[in-house]
Amino acid sequence: MDSNNEETKPAKSGREQSNIGIEIWRKTQEKREEKDTSLIEHKPFAPSDKDAKFEINAEIERAMHALKNSNKHIFITGSAGTGKSTLLRRYIETNDMSHTAVLAPTGVAAINVNGETIHHFFGLKPGCTPDDMEDAVQRAKRRGKMKLFKALDAIIIDEISMVRADMFDCIDMFLRKIRKIDEVLGGVRLIAFGDLYQLPPVVTNQEKSLFEDYYNSPYFFGSRTFYELYQNELRDFEYIELTKVYRQRDSKLIDLLNAVREGKATDDDIELLNQRVVSAREIDELNDESIYLTTTNAKADERNAQKLQEIDTESFMFNAETEGDFPNQFKPTTDVLEIKIGAQVMIIMNDINGKYTNGTLGQIYEISYNKGNPMKSKVKVRLKDTGRLVTITRNTFDAVYNSFDIKNGVIIRKTLGSFTQFPLRLAWAVTIHKAQGKTFSSLIIDLERRAFAEGQTYVALSRATTFDGLYLTRPIRKSDIIVDQNMVKTLDVINMMLHA
Repeated sequence: MDSNNEETKPAKSGREQSNIGIEIWRKTQEKREEKDTSLIEHKPFAPSDKDAKFEINAEIERAMHALKNSNKHIFITGSAGTGKSTLLRRYIETNDMSHTAVLAPTGVAAINVNGETIHHFFGLKPGCTPDDMEDAVQRAKRRGKMKLFKALDAIIIDEISMVRADMFDCIDMFLRKIRKIDEVLGGVRLIAFGDLYQLPPVVTNQEKSLFEDYYNSPYFFGSRTFYELYQNELRDFEYIELTKVYRQRDSKLIDLLNAVREGKATDDDIELLNQRVVSAREIDELNDESIYLTTTNAKADERNAQKLQEIDTESFMFNAETEGDFPNQFKPTTDVLEIKIGAQVMIIMNDINGKYTNGTLGQIYEISYNKGNPMKSKVKVRLKDTGRLVTITRNTFDAVYNSFDIKNGVIIRKTLGSFTQFPLRLAWAVTIHKAQGKTFSSLIIDLERRAFAEGQTYVALSRATTFDGLYLTRPIRKSDIIVDQNMVKTLDVINMMLHA
């Protein structure tokens, strides 16, 4: 885009955008008959040695081929447990990232993919709007980041379901302005991962009225940016849905979870789920072997503190070490970790040898406290699922940022700051939000008075690997199953357009 002509196409109002579905339906009927044959013949994706357990099926092969060989924007989705996160990690590990930025909407999500938050990468201030992007571009120029953004070929955004429409428009406007290319995202390819049926973008009550004047949906596809892709019949967009579920093996449980995910649970489905309601006394007994999922941080913290206090063993306090700039919202565990022998914990990192994964539950078996150098202390944890005893040492989590290597002309990742602490968190209880992406063999779900967010009940239920490992503190009501129907209709329209 020319720097003296910064106006983009006129904004569509929420009312105008509400007619998008009708327009797309009309265009779908007129869609050309040619089929895209680019995916018919291709080399199969070969996993790395680290990935021996990663099953390759036709869907994964198609997704990896599209990631590696297509120039289209791509959205890879699927229900919980279909391998989205594993596929993303393998793509990052096995491909050249020298012209790609890996991003996520939250600090913890960014740490999980060794990426950077959207706000930090683009230098965006809290509460920014597309109208603020000229200021953001000028800040980027003053910080010497022009070459970084000029070198971008693609951005990867994990957990795209949490990216609001206005944020997506901010990204688009920023890239158009700084790259001076008046195309969607300034000509940069979008690679997005996420499940829109899980936790949605957050729009506060104070923002809701104003937000709805501009957008007909809070999701990224409700943005004006995505509307341009609609107008082009999504010729530059690819949508891949992974359907094979790995987390659960029971087909009846998978069908039940899908019914909850899509808001199609019947009275019989609800009745079946509510067979898993247990008494308060049973919950206390189960919580020594199960994780307790709740809707609020306060409830989770209260339960963890109570259960830790009940253990009559010596308490050990471990302080984290922080270097550089490591924002609080990035921290995967607490600055001061209090544990005792017998405490239930969650391991929050993957073991390179496959002994445990991020989300594995265990019980503290032994604490070797090094008085001379507490940073060299060790903790032994007995894993709940295998009974294996593993030794846990301090781990350094890095907050990274993307920088431009002038000498080699590539984008590199540098450390912004580091946080060193045992990769453990007390885990008698955790919020449903923090449980997203995790898998548990036994869990107790407490929706308290009501579920209050789209996908919240589904996220909680879908953490379970088996029906027998699922327990409820109260009966689930149909009102607890909240699905954004506008989002569902839009996804249906996108599928119709792409497969007509």
